[in-house]
Amino acid sequence: ATPLRSNEEFWKDGEINWFTIEDIREQGRIIRTTNQKITKLGFESSSVKLLPPNTVLLCCTASVGEYAITEVELTTNQQFNGLVVNDDYKDKLLPKFLFHLASTFKEELIRLSGKTSFNFVSVGTLRQIKIPLPPLAVQQEIVSKIEQYEKIIAGAKQVVDNYKPQIDVNPYWEMVELGKIIKLSSGRGLTQQNMVEGEYPVYGGNGINGYHNEYFIEDPIIVIGRVGAYCGSIHTTLPKAWVTDNGLYVTEYLLPINQDYLAQLLVQLELNRFAKVGGQPSISQTTVYERLIPLPSIDEQTAIVEKLKHEQQLIKNNFELIQVFEQKIKDEINKLWSE
Repeated sequence: ATPLRSNEEFWKDGEINWFTIEDIREQGRIIRTTNQKITKLGFESSSVKLLPPNTVLLCCTASVGEYAITEVELTTNQQFNGLVVNDDYKDKLLPKFLFHLASTFKEELIRLSGKTSFNFVSVGTLRQIKIPLPPLAVQQEIVSKIEQYEKIIAGAKQVVDNYKPQIDVNPYWEMVELGKIIKLSSGRGLTQQNMVEGEYPVYGGNGINGYHNEYFIEDPIIVIGRVGAYCGSIHTTLPKAWVTDNGLYVTEYLLPINQDYLAQLLVQLELNRFAKVGGQPSISQTTVYERLIPLPSIDEQTAIVEKLKHEQQLIKNNFELIQVFEQKIKDEINKLWSE
């Protein structure tokens, strides 16, 4: 049970780790500390247990199947069961191996109970799970292989998370007002109630918000969010699309410009900074027209776009790498159950 929250002596300046599901959501499945801590008095005044390092934590209530492993001593509320390797299995079962097996426990609990969703899993049901138990050396080999895969995934995710397309502006390029380059128009009104299910994407203030059976935009064009929380956001439509009156779209180019080059520069302008904030945030055509952008030659624009596309392909490759190695981990664990 959770020590009484209203008693400050149980929580204030606590030093005993108190684990909750929020710790998984914030730091991942390897727990090295906790956001909340209880005092020694709070620990002694309740029925909570101190779980040792290398305990596998398994959620058995609302978020059944969520799991983690702790590298520190901690306590936890009744949401979680702590799986601690018994003394007589210390030389037969690696906690890290059990941790990786825990990724499949939700499916196994569903199989045992015949339910697809749970409010609560009893310890009795949990005890029914039988796990594959290969020799310790094989367990270590599997753990090492999975950890290697996880390093690759972490590296690829770091690349993806830190990448931000950027055009480096040459100070010698001519700066031109957008009003001299493009003409804009508001989209056509189309409420959710009037939208007839179809194949043509409907773009609002923040990208696709549905599909309609009609379109009025033939070729890909740039859409700027006009009103609402996402005003100033930039999207390029698919061919054959509808743009609602929550967006502005480019109707004409007055000077030669590469559309992909323009779209990237509009993103870098962060147009939402210039939105009017009275009532609903909004951005006007005039506000967009007043912005200055660098306008190098078409050849230079094309070269810049090609470079960005190459970078984005590399990012896409990292996405695919993540998927490949996540599947490798699943396959490595699933084959244990089938052997």
